[in-house]
Formats: sequence, C-alpha cells, structure tokens
Amino acid sequence: AVFDRHYRAAGSPAPGFSFLELGPGDSLSSAVIGKAYGASRCWLVDAGAYASRDMDVYRRLADHLARARPEADLGAVRRAGDVAALLVACNAVYLEDGLAGLRRVPDASCDLIFSQAVLEHVPRAEFAQTLTEMRRILKPGGVSTHQVDFRDHLAGGLNNLRFSQSLWEKPWFARRSGFYTNRLRAGEMTAMMAGAGFDAVVSDQGRWTESPIRRESLAAEFSNLSADDLLVREAFFVLRPRRQGQGSGMRRAVFLDRDGTINWNEVRGGKPYAPTRLEDYRWLPGAPEAIARFLAEGHLVIVVTNQPDLTTGKNSPAVIEEMHRRLRDELGVDDIFTCPHTEDQGCDCRKPRPGLLLQAARKWNIDLARSVMVGDRWRDVDAGKAAGCATVFIDHGYTGEPAPEGACLTVKSLAEAADFISTALAD
Repeated sequence: AVFDRHYRAAGSPAPGFSFLELGPGDSLSSAVIGKAYGASRCWLVDAGAYASRDMDVYRRLADHLARARPEADLGAVRRAGDVAALLVACNAVYLEDGLAGLRRVPDASCDLIFSQAVLEHVPRAEFAQTLTEMRRILKPGGVSTHQVDFRDHLAGGLNNLRFSQSLWEKPWFARRSGFYTNRLRAGEMTAMMAGAGFDAVVSDQGRWTESPIRRESLAAEFSNLSADDLLVREAFFVLRPRRQGQGSGMRRAVFLDRDGTINWNEVRGGKPYAPTRLEDYRWLPGAPEAIARFLAEGHLVIVVTNQPDLTTGKNSPAVIEEMHRRLRDELGVDDIFTCPHTEDQGCDCRKPRPGLLLQAARKWNIDLARSVMVGDRWRDVDAGKAAGCATVFIDHGYTGEPAPEGACLTVKSLAEAADFISTALAD
C-alpha cells in the first residue's frame, strides 16, 4: 500500500522506470514490489544495515505479487537464495551510509524518489544537503513524494519542542535515545524544498483541531512559530524539479556575514570581536567593489549577521542601526537579517543554524541551492551548508576557534572570492 501510494502520486510511471526509496528501514520489499510494477532499476538508501535478511519474507511477497500481477517477471526473485541474489534479480542497489550513499547515486537517474515517515528523522544539519542530492538525482520530469510525520516520538504530540536546540542536537541526547526528529515544521520544510530547486505541493495534510502544546511551553527558538505550523500533524509532499525560465521567479543570492567579511573587526586572543563604535566601523579592502559587482550581475546581496551585543548590552540598537544604514546606503545591499540572541538562548536564527538564510529565502524567493554563503568563521560556513548553499570561508587565521570543515573555497578576502562567486551564480 505504501509503494502503491507513492507510485500513483507520481503519475504511475511507465514500465522501465527507475526509483529510489529513502529510508527503507527493516525491509527491502520495495525492490521486489518495484520489480513487479515494471521498474528497471532502483536504489534503497538508509543510514544503516537495518533490512531483514529473512528470505522467506521476500519469497512470500514475490508469490503474492506474482498472483496479483501475472504479467510481472518475478522468477529470478522467487529463486533468489540470499539478499545479494535478491538485489541482483531486482537490479537494486542497497546503500547503508545515509547521505554519503545518496551522493553515490548517479545524476538524473530516477523517475521517482519517495520516503515514508523518514524525512523528519534526517539530521537537521544534513536536511538541506539531502534535498539537494535528491534534486540532483531526480530526472527533469521526475517526481519525489514524501509522507512526513510531525508528531514527536514521546507522546504523539509536540513535546519535543520543549527542548532547546543546543540540548536536542547533542549526540548523547535525542540521537541516541531513539526518539530523535529534526523538528522542522511543515512551513520550514516547504521553504527548504523550494530552496533546493523543487516546486513543492502538499497534497494531503493531517491537522490537530488545536495545538497539543501551549505556546508558553515552547523552547525559545520555537516561540515564534505560526499557529498553523503548530497544528500540522502530518503531510504528504509532492515535489517536482523546478525548470529554469518557467515562471518560478526564484533568485540567486550572495549571503554575506558582516564583521570580518565586509567590515573590519578586532581580534583579541585569537578571536574576532565586532566593532561597537561607529569610528571603528570601516570597510575591508575590496569588499565594496565585490558587492557592487554582485549587484551589477543581478544577484541579491543579503547580509546575515549574529549581533549578540544587542542582548548583552555591549552595543546599542542605535549604533547597530546606523551601521546597517551605511550597508544599505553606501554599499547598496538588498537586505540585512540580524540575530540578536546569545548562544544560551537557543534560538533558531543564530548561526551556525540556518534560520536567517531561511527567513531571507522566504521573503525574497531565493533558490538556496544556487546561492552562496560567505563568512570568516566556522559558524558562517556551517549555516550555509545547513541551508544547502555553496560556501566560501574567508580565513583571517583566527587561532582562538576552530576552522570550518567542508567549505567550497577558502580565501583571504571577499575580493579574492569574487570570481568564484560570480561563476557559481552564473547561468
């Protein structure tokens, strides 16, 4: 019933279709069912080797399908003596290392990608990358369908939203407990799907009549969730690749950290500190020219900046606003998104979390998968990666904090990165 629902939601692909199931769990049954439905090739991708090796289960399934679909050629499947032979008979590949396995699936190889109550379990830090990989794998005319359960695994409500992000995402907490979900809400998922290059439609939705949690019980980073997001219990997403030039109107953006990327900052003890006086607020060499180039090429330039000094009182709203006025008036940046929170407040907008980028994507209709995040700290790079953007690290040699991992490019200044950024955003 699960396979059939996704198959029909994709328009019942013609025989010879190829598919990928994300998170098959304890069974390889989709490979057998797909074979009976006429699939020529399939990939089953999971985060571990969870599938049953009991061949009696698969033989009984093949016998049932042979009776239900007598036109299906299941002889080799029914004769398979072990899982390896079963996979060969179904022309299936079973990958057991999650995102790394997904990255080994060839480009534009699948007519259908589907998952059943899996996307909510993808680690939050890998969610955008997972969507980007699915977009890469899906054929131009393909369809990706996903049933998502937004309930917690504690009591079937939203009690998981009581915990701060900093606690919930620790390896020793939820992930080892068996009740981990990424806690992304329906609206956030939809925005990230759009950012990855999909046109996303919710074809079916289960809702509570009233929120199962009181707003005052929410952790700080969820306190601003819309009332609608707190009512969505489950949803069925249908994703199709967005085609360039077909009215999507999505734009590409250069996301820029502020301090140490655009303007000077002070380094003490190997760590950077934002200027708190207007007389210390000055542009780094080449930064204005690089920004002018991006704007001239038609790209959005959006500043995303952590400013915890607003909360600690080390800087005033009036000074910050004057600094940002200069960004708009002197450099012409399109928008500025600011997180005023400290780390212990556990918000969802403070980098390395991608909240500021997701806010900008919703406001400006940005294609995150075709945008670039630039910054001088590991937080900037991790935020860009979490949002699904290409990333550039400006290395000032800070010794008091770790360097980022996995940046697409490392440079010494924004000016040095300009050619790479322009090429990355080019048609």
